Amino acid sequence: FTPKIGEEYHLYEKEGQKILSFISPNEWGKSMPYDQFLATVLLLADRTWEVRVEHDKNGLIQI
Repeated sequence: FTPKIGEEYHLYEKEGQKILSFISPNEWGKSMPYDQFLATVLLLADRTWEVRVEHDKNGLIQI
């Protein structure tokens, strides 16, 4: 898919590969098919990404 400006996406990792998804970690529940949630990001008008929520070893960090 092609990400749209102004939309939020969720970044995951599976087997070392980064994957962008429409689906948040809460929506997956226990059936999340990825190894790890990395961040929630927003695509800006200049085509750069703003990190909204980041995951680290201690949990989620609101940015």
